Amino acid sequence: MFEYLGEFVLPFLLAGKAGGGGPPIRIWSAGCASGEEAYSIAILLREAGRGEIPPPEVTLFATDIDEKALARGREALYPGSAVENVRHGLLESSFSREGDSFRVVPAIASAVRFSVHDVLDPRTASPAESVFGTFDLILCRNLLIYFEPDHQEIVFGKLYRSLAEGGYLVLGRTESLAERWRGRLQRVNESLPVYRKPALGRRSAERISR
Repeated sequence: MFEYLGEFVLPFLLAGKAGGGGPPIRIWSAGCASGEEAYSIAILLREAGRGEIPPPEVTLFATDIDEKALARGREALYPGSAVENVRHGLLESSFSREGDSFRVVPAIASAVRFSVHDVLDPRTASPAESVFGTFDLILCRNLLIYFEPDHQEIVFGKLYRSLAEGGYLVLGRTESLAERWRGRLQRVNESLPVYRKPALGRRSAERISR
C-alpha cells in the first residue's frame, strides 16, 4: 500500500499543486493510533516532493480517540521493531537514533498535527483543527472493521463529505466500500482498496495505475 501511495498517488497530488500559489495538499489519517501511518505518509511526501520548486504546502492531520496513543505519536519515538521495514536510506534521512529507539526528525514530525477526534461524533464530519476544509487524501485503514454496519454507514458519510473532488480514500486490506458508496467512489487499483472521488468535468473512469 505505501509503495503504491509513494509511487503513484502522492506524486500525482504533488504535481497537481506544483508551482505554489494554490491551496495546500491536505491529508487526514483517521484512527492514526500512535502515528506510524501519518509519519510514513510525511516521509513519502518528502521523498516524492524533492525537486519541486517551490514545493507545495502540505497539511497532515492525524486523529484518534485514544489520548495515550496520540501522546506517543507526538513524542515521535519508536522502538526498532517499528522501523525494521523502512528502507535504509529513508531510515537514515528520516530518523535519529536514541539508544535502541528511533525518533522522527523534526522536519518530518512538525508536518503532522495530532488531535482527538471521534469519527462517530454526530456533531462533526472532520477534525475540528482542520477548519472544515476538504482533504486530497484520507486514510481510514483497519478502523471500520470494528464497527457495525450502521456505524460504518455514518463513517462513510463523513469521509465522503470530507473528501475533495478528485481526492483519494484508502481503506484497510480487509475493508471495502459499503454498497451505497460504490457508485460514488471509483476504485483506482485492482488489488488495493484505494478509491477516488470523481471530479466534476473530468472523466469519471480515470485511473492513475492498475
